[in-house]
Amino acid sequence: MAVKFSIFILLFSGVLCAEVVGETYILAKKGWEAPVGTRLQITSSREVTRGKMKVTSDGVWNTGRLSSLETQEIVGERSSADLYLLRFLKDTNQYRMSYDGEKTQSKDERPLHGEAVRVVRKEGEWTAALVDGDPAEKDADELMRQLQVIGANTHFDYSASLYGTESRKVGESWKVDLPLLPGIAKGVIQEGWATVVFDEVGDLRGSQCAFLTLTFSVKVDFTEFEGGIVEWEGEGKVVRSLENFWDLKYESKGSLKAVKNSPGDESVTVEIEGQCQMTSEITILPAVEGNQ
Repeated sequence: MAVKFSIFILLFSGVLCAEVVGETYILAKKGWEAPVGTRLQITSSREVTRGKMKVTSDGVWNTGRLSSLETQEIVGERSSADLYLLRFLKDTNQYRMSYDGEKTQSKDERPLHGEAVRVVRKEGEWTAALVDGDPAEKDADELMRQLQVIGANTHFDYSASLYGTESRKVGESWKVDLPLLPGIAKGVIQEGWATVVFDEVGDLRGSQCAFLTLTFSVKVDFTEFEGGIVEWEGEGKVVRSLENFWDLKYESKGSLKAVKNSPGDESVTVEIEGQCQMTSEITILPAVEGNQ
């Protein structure tokens, strides 16, 4: 009797393991949009360390070193199908630079710090503008650039490109050519690849999530937003909600090389090489009452 019982437990356990191994998950849906009433709190950072800088002007060049840290904290709300409200609780930039024999450091609040932004869709295009505040009191060029990026990024979805819309199994890996990636905004991918590994399924703050590992190497053209050409390679970790398709946690680190012309003077070229680390975390807030 004991032997029969042990065999039953062994077989039953084997059936359970087979079901788990054979289970598949959808990581992304093409065209997915956040439901009206969705509210999120998003914290993010981008840090460059051990940066080396080379500035060339009319064939003459100088070198320097730099480090920088950008941080943001935003509460976003989808008020209607064609309207988002974003409140920038924090938007700061700090850097240290040594160039041409001088050392400088600064910690600044960027133009959107403490501001609210309305993002509206008209005729299929998203545009962003301040809700209140006087644009004349801001750095006009930087403010315009940030608002343009927000408009371009609204509904920019890398997930279908990176994760695919087909069913995936734990342990599966896949390679993507010319991938869209978190943090590259709407730059044009000129070349590159990414490999994704589906490590496991687990829980984060009560949400069933896929835990993923990325490795990547891309060359991206950000010229439209005065970002120049960026070569970026590294690895990252993602915790992605299987219930609502948000990357609840993301972090990556690697090396980058950026080349751009100085704003307002195309005869000046700036080259930067360094280590780059990016993080983001999303907290899903209670839905807006009446929009649930």
